[in-house]
Amino acid sequence: MPKRKPKAKAAAAPPQNWYHTREVLTNVYAAATGKSVVARLLLGEWVKPTADIAGAKGRIQVRYRGGTGYIDGPELLGPRCLEIYFIDVGQGDAILIQTPEDHRVLIDGGKGDEALAFLENKYRLDKPDNFTDFDAVICTHQDEDHAKGAIPILKHKKLAVRAFYHNGLFRRTDKAADPGPHSATSVDGLLDDPRGQAGLTPLMTKLADALDAADANLKRLAALTPKGDRLKEVQKRLGANTTLKVKRLDAAAASGFVPGFDGAREPLRLEVLWPRASRGAGGDVYPWYGDAGKTVNGNSVVLRIVYGKTAVLLSGDINRAASADILAALGDRDIKADVYKAAHHGSQDFSPAFLERVAPNAAVISSGDERDDVYGHPRAVLVGSIVRHSRKGAPAVFCTELARCYTPLTQTELKKYRTVKGDLYEKSIEGIIHVRCALIAGKPDRLAVGAVYNKTHLKSKTGPSPKSQARDKEEKFAWKWDVWPDPREEGPDAGDTP
Repeated sequence: MPKRKPKAKAAAAPPQNWYHTREVLTNVYAAATGKSVVARLLLGEWVKPTADIAGAKGRIQVRYRGGTGYIDGPELLGPRCLEIYFIDVGQGDAILIQTPEDHRVLIDGGKGDEALAFLENKYRLDKPDNFTDFDAVICTHQDEDHAKGAIPILKHKKLAVRAFYHNGLFRRTDKAADPGPHSATSVDGLLDDPRGQAGLTPLMTKLADALDAADANLKRLAALTPKGDRLKEVQKRLGANTTLKVKRLDAAAASGFVPGFDGAREPLRLEVLWPRASRGAGGDVYPWYGDAGKTVNGNSVVLRIVYGKTAVLLSGDINRAASADILAALGDRDIKADVYKAAHHGSQDFSPAFLERVAPNAAVISSGDERDDVYGHPRAVLVGSIVRHSRKGAPAVFCTELARCYTPLTQTELKKYRTVKGDLYEKSIEGIIHVRCALIAGKPDRLAVGAVYNKTHLKSKTGPSPKSQARDKEEKFAWKWDVWPDPREEGPDAGDTP
């Protein structure tokens, strides 16, 4: 009887470790040799080597978002970055902060469902076993273009929101008490929790109802039997904290930080600079800025993100009058920022003195009128003033409205819209602005701000058009970046430029 041949040993499974790119831009090559570049990855992009990289020299093969290719050695890989996404929501704000230690904060939600769609896509919430959690959702103020889009996020069945922070001013139907009882100089009636408050506007009532839904959902998710690792991770982070925390943020409070983000658990701080309440006859009061709209805007939550030695300032919708009060309250405190989120979508109601103190190296403007350019944002004088007050010789100003692109529909597609005359377009590139910061041992912080361009069709609710599908099939994806590198290590003209 012939002897049986020994079974061949199974090939070792490829490593499952994820790494992150550590250069402002990392070239991905088509092959192990040669100069053909198939993609450029922004600082902090996730990649997975297809083989063990211990001791590897020369190019290594990696999987990345969009395909497989080769990069020049494992020294290009590093730890996870701080990621900040300025989401394209048109005329409004929505900002996602994703920390290296896997904490998430959403600041504002825009007016429509664009922020929710971004979160659903990023965290693949379409998959049955995918869930995620947020340490906090923060509404800088309760205007429609900041708060309305937060409502479906708070109510989402796959999102566990642990805290909701705000500026304490909720709009009322009674104009004499909107957004609270007020005098010629101050407004009171500040709320920690709007639920159960009478006289709120319909939008504020819906927001309060969404807080109830978020609280119930938090408890439901904590009690679910996990069917995958994602929910287990969420439940582990929740622990016994299954009650939604709702609270007003106040720079005058003892801590001066968003709760949980004081730098104790990771080298990241979320400093609360504004609003700052003072004591009135009946309790805490904020400054009154002449009318309800200016008062709500002027008392926006202003945050300064500090990660290592890098700072990002988020200014809500503050105006010129509020900016003067902020400077007076802060005295000589350092509020310089490497990246500045321009106030009120690039409005002309800004303070040059405030910009001079912030002295931003780069700025982000979140704007985009749906039609007729009603607000005219961003205003030219604001953009010019940001550049003037920068500390760098080659500053950058990114705008969500300018970063997005549109593709005209074909004649076949236009036939679906028989009642419409003229040209129609679909959004082919989202105007998302990415900010990444990496702390690399022995080196200065590495910072990059960028926006994607070139062949980047993103799936929408109605799906890509036949024209874009054919284009993508033929040419595939070839992400490119309009990127502003860290001027401390890179020249201002470095990067992927035409």
